[in-house]
Amino acid sequence: MASGTKDKKHKCSCGRSFRHAISLKRHQNVTGCSGEGSDEATAPAEAEAVKEAAKVAPTPAAASQQDDRTVVITPELVAAWQQQTGFQARRGSVVDSLPEAQPAATQIDWVAVDQTSKAFLQFCGEVQSATFRAMRSALLVVGRSALFLSVILLTGWLMITGVSASDTASIDEIGRSQLAAQTLVQDFLQNARLNQYKRAHDLLAPGARQSVTPDQLKIMFNSLPLNESPTTWSTDISKDLSTAQVTVTRAGLQEVYTVVLGDGGWGVSSVSIAG
Repeated sequence: MASGTKDKKHKCSCGRSFRHAISLKRHQNVTGCSGEGSDEATAPAEAEAVKEAAKVAPTPAAASQQDDRTVVITPELVAAWQQQTGFQARRGSVVDSLPEAQPAATQIDWVAVDQTSKAFLQFCGEVQSATFRAMRSALLVVGRSALFLSVILLTGWLMITGVSASDTASIDEIGRSQLAAQTLVQDFLQNARLNQYKRAHDLLAPGARQSVTPDQLKIMFNSLPLNESPTTWSTDISKDLSTAQVTVTRAGLQEVYTVVLGDGGWGVSSVSIAG
């Protein structure tokens, strides 16, 4: 220990001694000491520094291990650091700020979710039932309307068909009656041209047949231009289809034959000539 102390040639004004000048310089930069002290002047200070180091050092064995790089931090050393030019105290806490407390994780209430799902399914079922009922009512109304419209259309069609059929039947019946009356007159005149007066007499109506004889018919036919061909034929029939007038035009004369419908069919009831 004594031999190690004698080797230290560089001493500080605070009483510390160092083996190398660079160690002394580093010590002075840290502590703020200046200059080197003599052995006699610094002996008391060195003794005091040794006492202070003995207080800080835990054991003599640990103190023997210190070298010139060991710095013992004392309150006086801290005060000297603070008095140095350019020293800046650190602001704020040296402990990094702790992160803020994170919000707790959201808890899912599965019971509420299950109840909500059941309520939603029930609502969907009610909506579906209401929709089905509305559609059924609408289809029922449409079906009834369609049926009613079909009945109306069918009734109208039957009425129109019936009227058309009756009109057609009436027209056909009128045409048949006119044709029958005109055919009778043609047969009547044909028998007269063939001098078949008896057959012509048989074509008369019952009343005219009793009042006119075949000879009288011969006299009448002789006054007619039977050798001339008719230029026009026209037939008018009554509404009850029982009487018809057949007009034959030839040689400037109009022969009007009145024909009536009896139990035995059509018969000539009278003949008139207009010049």
